[in-house]
Amino acid sequence: MSFFAKPESDNWHAIESVPNEVAGNIIKSVLEEAGIAVYLRPHDTPAYGGALKGNAGKSEWGDVLVPADSLPQARECLKTYFDSLETWQP
Repeated sequence: MSFFAKPESDNWHAIESVPNEVAGNIIKSVLEEAGIAVYLRPHDTPAYGGALKGNAGKSEWGDVLVPADSLPQARECLKTYFDSLETWQP
């Protein structure tokens, strides 16, 4: 699936809100590596010719969406990923 291509189906659900595009791409990569389709939906504010980005008044850059039938697998995948960050030591 392309970076910001709108999914053909409306049966996609937000699994995570992310503070910036980098965090969105990290989560996207983790899920894609597990074979899960992912769509990043930025919260663009259509003001000033698109110069203003983000969701005005909110800290989220956007949402990470997955197909409804992939939600359980995606949740488990992200839980494993976030748990690994807690136990990681340099």
